[in-house]
Amino acid sequence: MDKTSLKHIQIFVISLLCCALFYHFIIDRSKIELKMEVSSPSYLQIFWADTKEGFSENRMATIFVHPKKHCYSLILDNLDQIHSLRIDPRTSTGPVTIRYIKLKQQGFQTIVLRTPEDFSKLLPNNQIQDLKISDDKLQFTASGNDPFFEYHPQIYQCATNWFGTVLQLLAVFAGSFLLIRATLKAAEYYNFVPIFLAAITIAALTMSILTTHNAHPDEYVHVSASAYYQDHWLPPAADSPEIKHTFSNYGFSRLNDYEIYYLIAGKIERLISLVYDFPNPLLSARMVNILLLITILIMTINSIHARILALPLLISPQVWYIFSYSNSDSFAVFICFLIAFELIKPDSIFYRSLRRPMVASNYFFMLYPTMLLSLFWLSKLNYYPFIAFGFCFLIFRYFYNKDTFGLNRQMVVRFFTILLLSGTAVIGVIGTHHYVNSFNRSQKIAEMVEVHARERFKPSTPIEKQNFSLSLKKRGVSLKGLMGQYHWLEDTFQSSFGVYGYLSTKSSTLHYDLIKAIGSILALYIFIIICLNWNGEWFAQTFSLLLFSSLIFGLSLYHSWVIDFQPQGRYLFSIFPMLGMLLVLIHEKIDRTYLFAGVCSMAVLGLISFIGFGIMHTHKIVF
Repeated sequence: MDKTSLKHIQIFVISLLCCALFYHFIIDRSKIELKMEVSSPSYLQIFWADTKEGFSENRMATIFVHPKKHCYSLILDNLDQIHSLRIDPRTSTGPVTIRYIKLKQQGFQTIVLRTPEDFSKLLPNNQIQDLKISDDKLQFTASGNDPFFEYHPQIYQCATNWFGTVLQLLAVFAGSFLLIRATLKAAEYYNFVPIFLAAITIAALTMSILTTHNAHPDEYVHVSASAYYQDHWLPPAADSPEIKHTFSNYGFSRLNDYEIYYLIAGKIERLISLVYDFPNPLLSARMVNILLLITILIMTINSIHARILALPLLISPQVWYIFSYSNSDSFAVFICFLIAFELIKPDSIFYRSLRRPMVASNYFFMLYPTMLLSLFWLSKLNYYPFIAFGFCFLIFRYFYNKDTFGLNRQMVVRFFTILLLSGTAVIGVIGTHHYVNSFNRSQKIAEMVEVHARERFKPSTPIEKQNFSLSLKKRGVSLKGLMGQYHWLEDTFQSSFGVYGYLSTKSSTLHYDLIKAIGSILALYIFIIICLNWNGEWFAQTFSLLLFSSLIFGLSLYHSWVIDFQPQGRYLFSIFPMLGMLLVLIHEKIDRTYLFAGVCSMAVLGLISFIGFGIMHTHKIVF
C-alpha cells in the first residue's frame, strides 16, 4: 500500500472517530434552552440527578449570563439518565425573569415550560422571593447566592429522526476529512506547534492586557513581591515594615521564600519600564511571563526537538493561563522546559559541555546548565520530582545506549561539577536569606504569620474556628470523603484543563468531557505504540514517567488532605515536560497523522475555552 492510500485510510479512521464523539457528546445528549433576563452578570447552573445519584457538581452544566443576552443553551446528559433537574438561574442576588425553558433530545418528546401551568411545576427554594407567574413569564428576586428551582420532567420517547441524524454525521465526517487532509502538511516536522503557540501567545497577551487587578489567583502578592526587587538586590528581613503589604491571607510573604523568580521578575520589570512606560505597572509585571512564553515559541520555531517537547503544552489552556498573569508557576514550567530541552537534544549545550575536550575555554559551556539547575533548585518545591525524573532519564539513556553515549571519566567529573556549582549557588542564596534575618529566619516568619494572617488562617486559632479548607484529615475527613464529598479528583482535573480567575470561572461540561475522551484516546494510542515496539529503554522511561507522575499526584493529594484543600491542576504541571521528553524519545514510531489530529483537537478546544470563558468572563480593563 502506498503512503498516499495509507494517509487516506488514517484520515478516514480519524473522521469516523470524530463522528463517534459528535454522536456521543452532541446527538445522544439532551439540550436545555432558556430565555431569561438578569439585572447583572452572574452564572446559570443546571444540575441533574437520576434515581441512584443525587445532584452533584460532577453532573452540572454552567454558563455566564449578563443583561445584554437573553437566550442561553446548555448540553446535559442523556434524558434516559435524568430523573430531576435543579435550575439555578443565577449565583448572586438580584431579579430574574424567565420567558421559557425548553428541554429536547433526539428520540424524545420536547418539553416546553412557557405557560403559568408549566411554570408552576418548578419548585422554588427559600432564596426565591417575590415569585410572580404571569401569562408569558416567571419573575422572582434571588435573596442569596444559591437560588434554585427543582423540576421533575415527564419524559416520553418518540420516533428518532434517523435521516437528520445521518445527515449531521455525514457533514461531520466530510468536514473532518477535508479539514485534516487540507492541514496535514503542518504535521510534517511538527510545524503546527509554533503556529498554535503563536495563537496561544496572542491569547495570553490579550488576557494580560484586558483583565483587571487581582482577577487571578493571588496575583496581588506576586506583583508586590516582584515590585520590591525593582529597587533591591538582597532579600528583606522577614519582619521588615517595608514588606508589610506583601503578606497574603495566610500570613506569608513571597519575599520570605527562596524562590528566585521575584528577583528576576523585578529586574525584568525595571528594564521593561525603561523601554516603555506602561500606564499601569501591573502590565509590566504580566509582561515578564509573556516574554517567557515568547521564548518557548522562538525555540519551537528553531528546533524540532523543542516542537515535540512542547506538544503537551498545547493540550491544556490552564498552562497558558499561568503565563498570562504574574505568578511563579510559569517560571517553574519554563525552567523545566529548558532543562528538558537540554536533556533530549543530542547536541545541546549540556551534552557539549560534557563531551568537549578539557580546554579552559570550554568550561564556559558548563555555565548554562549550571545556571538552569540553580534556577530550578530556587523554584517551586512541588516541581522537584521533575529533576529526579531527569536524572533517571539520563541513567536509562546511558544504560540502554552505552555504545553511542560515550560515557567517560571526564563526563562524570563535569557532571558532578555542574551539580556542585549549582548547589553552591543555592547555598549562597539560602545563606543570604538567613544572614539578613540575623540567622533567626524561621522564628521571624512564624511570628509574621501570627501578625498578618487572618484569624481563620492563624496556626494558633482552634481548628474548629479555622478556615474550612485547613487540616481536613484532622477534622476527620477520609480520603474517600476527599474524593467524593469534596470532589478533589474532578476539581483537580478541571483546573488542569480550563478554570480561570479564583477558580470561579469554569469551562463548559462538554469541554471537559471532550478533553477526557480525546486525551484518553491519545494516551491509549501512545501506550499501544510503546507496547508494540518492544524496547527496553521505552519501558523504563515510561515506568519512570508513571512513577514520578504518581508522586506528583500524591503530593498534591496529601497537601489538600493534610494541609490546605487546594484541588488545583497547577500542582501537576511538571508532568507536562516529562511527557514531552518521552514523546521526543518515541516520536519516530508515532504516526504524525493521529498525533496531529489529537493534539490539534485539544488545542482548538483549549483556545475556545481560554477565549470564550477565560477572557470573556474577566473583561475589565486595567488601564
